[in-house]
Amino acid sequence: ADWIEEKLQPKSRALYNALDRITKNQGVSGKNLLIVYFYVNSCEDKLELYNEVLESLKLAEEYPEVFSMQSQFGGHVKGTQEFADVLRGAYVLYRPYYLDTENEIMRCSLRLGEAQNPFSASIHYKYDGRKHHRMISDYMLEGTVVPIPNMKRAFINVSQSNSSVFSEGNQLLIAHKIEVSNDSAMILHGTAVSALGDNDSNAWPFVAVRGDHNADFVSDVVSYDHDSISTMIKNRMSMGKVLWSHDYL
Repeated sequence: ADWIEEKLQPKSRALYNALDRITKNQGVSGKNLLIVYFYVNSCEDKLELYNEVLESLKLAEEYPEVFSMQSQFGGHVKGTQEFADVLRGAYVLYRPYYLDTENEIMRCSLRLGEAQNPFSASIHYKYDGRKHHRMISDYMLEGTVVPIPNMKRAFINVSQSNSSVFSEGNQLLIAHKIEVSNDSAMILHGTAVSALGDNDSNAWPFVAVRGDHNADFVSDVVSYDHDSISTMIKNRMSMGKVLWSHDYL
């Protein structure tokens, strides 16, 4: 008992010092120290805490943006990688067409996760705006998907990368309802806030449906009555939007 106490106390103090440095975003190489501490003072709850600490350290080190956003939105690190695996895949993203929100819907290519980065996200927009006195547009928004496993939600934060249409800005998509089947997300329901260029921000509903479309599918615009628009999607698009007068567009 005296030997355990002798070994435990300095390890315990070092652990607290290490955790203190972590909370201050200071570097610490404490893996071996943590292992020794929890081995000597082993019990189930401390081992679980140890695993959560290591998972947090890994996420903060490898994907700091995901870790930061997850913390800000009340997310827990536990289960983040598993939830990212559920979300990974290609989707068709349906959203109101901002040049004609009452009659037309945009179908965009949404991709979440990849082998090199399980938290990557991209949306490809391509549409012909000439009938609305605009140009043909083709641009990509890229960023991060942030799983919130404890809330069963996900945040998709993407920014303009190669667009000549907008100088800067981003879109934040909040998937607040995620339908899962066979360990894969099949449909994402949510609301997006868009702030591209120097225009005022706006918000709109979206539905993203997992698809088997290949890389050739990019984006297009269809009417509400198009065969691909199900009643569920049509109802979602009709729920309401935060937009401004037509002069704004």
